[in-house]
Amino acid sequence: MKNIVVKSFAELGAIMGIKPKVAEEKNKKVCKKCGAIMEKVSGTNVWVCHGTIQEKNKDGKVIRERPCGNFAMERSSIVGRTA
Repeated sequence: MKNIVVKSFAELGAIMGIKPKVAEEKNKKVCKKCGAIMEKVSGTNVWVCHGTIQEKNKDGKVIRERPCGNFAMERSSIVGRTA
Protein backbone atom coordinates (compact mmCIF):
# COMPACT_ATOMS: atom_id res chain seq x y z
CA MET A 1 0.00 0.00 0.00
CA LYS A 2 1.30 3.40 -1.02
CA ASN A 3 1.30 6.30 1.45
CA ILE A 4 -0.16 9.50 0.04
CA VAL A 5 0.40 12.88 1.68
CA VAL A 6 -2.09 15.65 0.95
CA LYS A 7 -2.15 19.22 2.20
CA SER A 8 -5.88 19.86 1.96
CA PHE A 9 -9.22 18.13 1.66
CA ALA A 10 -9.53 19.55 -1.87
CA GLU A 11 -6.43 17.57 -2.91
CA LEU A 12 -7.77 14.43 -1.22
CA GLY A 13 -11.09 14.83 -3.03
CA ALA A 14 -9.33 15.24 -6.37
CA ILE A 15 -7.30 12.07 -5.76
CA MET A 16 -10.44 10.12 -4.79
CA GLY A 17 -12.42 11.49 -7.74
CA ILE A 18 -14.94 13.42 -5.67
CA LYS A 19 -16.22 16.68 -7.17
CA PRO A 20 -17.07 19.66 -4.91
CA LYS A 21 -20.74 20.45 -4.39
CA VAL A 22 -22.23 23.41 -6.20
CA ALA A 23 -22.86 26.23 -3.75
CA GLU A 24 -26.54 27.01 -3.30
CA GLU A 25 -27.95 30.29 -2.14
CA LYS A 26 -29.07 29.25 1.33
CA ASN A 27 -30.59 32.51 2.50
CA LYS A 28 -33.76 32.71 0.44
CA LYS A 29 -36.85 34.01 2.15
CA VAL A 30 -40.32 33.76 0.67
CA CYS A 31 -42.92 36.45 1.36
CA LYS A 32 -45.85 35.20 3.45
CA LYS A 33 -48.29 37.64 1.81
CA CYS A 34 -47.64 37.19 -1.92
CA GLY A 35 -45.15 34.29 -2.24
CA ALA A 36 -42.40 36.25 -4.02
CA ILE A 37 -38.73 35.87 -3.11
CA MET A 38 -37.63 38.61 -0.70
CA GLU A 39 -34.46 40.68 -1.14
CA LYS A 40 -32.06 41.38 1.73
CA VAL A 41 -31.07 44.99 2.40
CA SER A 42 -27.27 44.98 2.49
CA GLY A 43 -25.63 45.67 5.83
CA THR A 44 -28.84 45.06 7.81
CA ASN A 45 -30.98 42.19 9.03
CA VAL A 46 -34.03 43.37 7.03
CA TRP A 47 -35.65 41.55 4.09
CA VAL A 48 -38.01 43.47 1.76
CA CYS A 49 -40.58 42.08 -0.69
CA HIS A 50 -40.91 43.65 -4.14
CA GLY A 51 -43.80 41.43 -5.26
CA THR A 52 -47.37 42.41 -6.07
CA ILE A 53 -50.71 41.45 -4.55
CA GLN A 54 -53.73 40.99 -6.80
CA GLU A 55 -57.07 42.16 -5.45
CA LYS A 56 -59.95 40.12 -6.91
CA ASN A 57 -63.72 40.50 -6.89
CA LYS A 58 -66.20 37.71 -6.05
CA ASP A 59 -66.03 36.30 -9.61
CA GLY A 60 -62.25 35.88 -9.36
CA LYS A 61 -61.40 38.66 -11.83
CA VAL A 62 -58.43 40.87 -10.99
CA ILE A 63 -59.56 44.36 -9.98
CA ARG A 64 -56.11 45.84 -9.42
CA GLU A 65 -52.54 44.95 -8.50
CA ARG A 66 -50.72 46.73 -5.72
CA PRO A 67 -47.16 46.40 -4.40
CA CYS A 68 -46.78 44.05 -1.46
CA GLY A 69 -44.29 46.06 0.63
CA ASN A 70 -43.96 43.31 3.24
CA PHE A 71 -40.75 43.14 5.29
CA ALA A 72 -39.13 40.69 7.69
CA MET A 73 -36.28 40.90 10.17
CA GLU A 74 -33.77 38.16 11.00
CA ARG A 75 -33.31 37.35 14.65
CA SER A 76 -29.94 35.61 14.41
CA SER A 77 -28.06 38.29 12.47
CA ILE A 78 -25.77 40.53 14.53
CA VAL A 79 -25.51 43.92 12.81
CA GLY A 80 -22.92 46.57 13.46
CA ARG A 81 -20.78 44.65 15.95
CA THR A 82 -17.05 44.26 15.66
CA ALA A 83 -15.01 41.64 17.42
